[in-house]
Amino acid sequence: MNEPIIKKRKLTKAEIALLIDEIQRTPFMNGHSKREWRNFSDVFVAEVDNKFAGVCVDIDLGFNWIEIGAIIVLEKYRGLKIGKKLFEKAFDFAIAKKKNIYVVSRNPVVVKWMKEKGMVLKNHVFGLPWVILWHDFVMFFSFFRIIEFFRKSFSYRNKPEYIYGYKLCLKKC
Repeated sequence: MNEPIIKKRKLTKAEIALLIDEIQRTPFMNGHSKREWRNFSDVFVAEVDNKFAGVCVDIDLGFNWIEIGAIIVLEKYRGLKIGKKLFEKAFDFAIAKKKNIYVVSRNPVVVKWMKEKGMVLKNHVFGLPWVILWHDFVMFFSFFRIIEFFRKSFSYRNKPEYIYGYKLCLKKC
């Protein structure tokens, strides 16, 4: 197996189908609708031997904020540090655009990466910048996420809590 290559490109329909299937099988992960996946413009795709291995997206929240979201590595490619490489690429892209950065995750590995990047971490939404609060409010009340919440509600009970991280990078990061 060769080293993963990270490319900035749109997802194919087949890759979107793979991602949705992977997210539905992962008990504590929320996902995006097909339409959202198609509309993302800053998509970082990991390929191993020219095969789709994972994805990470930078979501423009407006007001000089980017959310690094949906860090997903297909199961057969886990353990190759692809997730970290995707996160680094998305983080560097946001810094190059001089944007503030937001990440939310329950994955302890992602939380570790957030700490390594010097992000402010919180285990609740209180005190988060208003742009993040507004974005999360709007996202949560989408029809797709409400359905997903009820579909996965039993699996959420014994999982780690969300950790919210942000870094202000408008002037210098």
